[in-house]
Amino acid sequence: MAVAPQQHAFYPASVSWREIPTWDGDQLIVIEAQPCTRNLISAGPGTGKTEVACARVAHLLEAGIPGSAIWFVSFTRTAVREIRDRMEVLAKGNSEILSVRINTLDSQAWQLRQGFGVEDTGSLFDGYEASIDRATALFNADNDQLADYLSRVKHLLVDEAQDIVGTRAEMVQALIRALPRESGVTVFHDPAQAIYGFTADAVIDATALPGRLLAAPDRTGFVEMQLRTVHRTSSHSLRSIFTKTRRIVPVGPAAKPADYAALRDSIMMHADSVITTPDHGTFKGDTSAFILFRTRAEVLQASSMLWQSGIDHRVRMSGLPALAEPWIGILLRDHTGRYLRESQFRDLWQERIPAAAQHDTEICWRTLNRLAGTGRRGIDIGRLATRLSRNPPPVEVTVTEPGQPGPLLGTIHGSKGREADTVLLALPPADGFRPEQAAELAEECRVMFVGATRARGTLHVCDAKKSYAGILSQDGRAVRKLSKHSKGMPRAQVEIGKTRDINVRLQVSQFGNASTEDTYQAQRLLCEHAWSSAPLTARMEGRGNWTYQLFLTDDDHAPPIGFLNGDEVNRALFSVAKGFGPRHKLPDEIRHLWVIGSGTAAIAPDDPLRQELHQPFAESGIFLVPVISGFPTVIFPWKIRRY
Repeated sequence: MAVAPQQHAFYPASVSWREIPTWDGDQLIVIEAQPCTRNLISAGPGTGKTEVACARVAHLLEAGIPGSAIWFVSFTRTAVREIRDRMEVLAKGNSEILSVRINTLDSQAWQLRQGFGVEDTGSLFDGYEASIDRATALFNADNDQLADYLSRVKHLLVDEAQDIVGTRAEMVQALIRALPRESGVTVFHDPAQAIYGFTADAVIDATALPGRLLAAPDRTGFVEMQLRTVHRTSSHSLRSIFTKTRRIVPVGPAAKPADYAALRDSIMMHADSVITTPDHGTFKGDTSAFILFRTRAEVLQASSMLWQSGIDHRVRMSGLPALAEPWIGILLRDHTGRYLRESQFRDLWQERIPAAAQHDTEICWRTLNRLAGTGRRGIDIGRLATRLSRNPPPVEVTVTEPGQPGPLLGTIHGSKGREADTVLLALPPADGFRPEQAAELAEECRVMFVGATRARGTLHVCDAKKSYAGILSQDGRAVRKLSKHSKGMPRAQVEIGKTRDINVRLQVSQFGNASTEDTYQAQRLLCEHAWSSAPLTARMEGRGNWTYQLFLTDDDHAPPIGFLNGDEVNRALFSVAKGFGPRHKLPDEIRHLWVIGSGTAAIAPDDPLRQELHQPFAESGIFLVPVISGFPTVIFPWKIRRY
């Protein structure tokens, strides 16, 4: 089946939003609404919501509103990056677009707290939830400085409002109430795609942000609007899912097993094919394909099989490490000067970056300039290291889909907001829920619908295998207990490769590889594997050191290319071992891991750790770390011999 062209996503840089002839009437009403209006827009999948939101900003700029007076709150950091890119095209060279504040809700809360909050000693280290609570209290307080600051906000846009629940919904509502009455607000939502309101413990909140706003019309004055026309696809079967199937998606807090079964049947009926025995290898080399699963354990299992088969792919789900693009570390890991001039950058690029990396030299140079440019002197390496040392690093250089070019394997949650020409969706079984799980079931219906609406051209579905994996409560790590080893030792598959699983601080430290030569060789190996994969083995260092070192399985003479973080991985493994009883220890070796690329990390110039680094990394502060993935079978030996 031919893939329908995507309607507003890609267009020449010379085309402004007004020159696009395909806006429909609903879209234009939202785009051209008066700046001071407050609108709540229901937008189903494929109706061009993101393009409309970006065109709305371009129209506000045309109306004379300064970019700094427009705030855009998005759901994820990846969405922030994509939204800014689209806005820059639609604004057609309007420099004010660079001043538009585009942030995630958590980032917005943190920035406001730092600017206007009265912080106690420990508040800088609060978790996300505490940060949101403090920001809400700030909006509700009588703060003249904050009121003056908010008086300059002329328009607020909020995306994915159906997923803003609990304390985050309270914060956004408090922000809107704190804005001047003449400030406009545009809120986008789709109740059929609300998939973040349920946890394993309880329903977070019965009322998401849209319901809260409509419940207080005297304070917020919102007018409801709709985007009704599907632009994403011309496929008749997919349009049926986007429209007809959407009508039977439960949008309330409860659903019955029959509702889930009916929705599942509708998706299967309208899909292009139902595959009995899926072969993920058929998507080899297809960068426009998504393979979507409900759980991270399913993603990890499929990913491991593809790596073992030599099939490159990317991975997208929550909890993966946020590292900067590897080209930065490849270029600058041994740069000892204070500045990097453009001529030096171009020489290094020609020498070190292969054409297969498919990076644009001009774009990369401009990106470095935005992060740490000084004008004639070039790039300030110290400032760049400081920016890259933050967790997460700047969104414009963050690797969002680790792995190598090929199909994308991901969870449905992780792929929300994305779309692909071809999607293979693994549908969870219809008989896995009990009637008393009404709230969870309603959300599972919406999750399944979100997965089915990621396709632009072709949707394949298959039955997901029943997963017996669980999630480790302490860090969300996938774990699957297996039958015992032949020697009576317990086994479990344990996810390795989550954020913080690599000990970045040991990577080029004198407490990692003892010699400068080994450290430099490890960096060379990571350069070679920046755009390739290879099997890894983790071995415990020994001599009373519990650190796992990462070795390339096929190279017995190479030094370790990285180190696992004991505070994360060892703690998780101890937790799993404890579940088998008190008499088991961690294994000396863990096989079947993979290095699936590398990323750039940095240590800021004022960090005392700089003194512990090998040269030349103590000067640059910039280096490469491995990106790893795996769902290996871990065997837990006995602490003492049994008699």
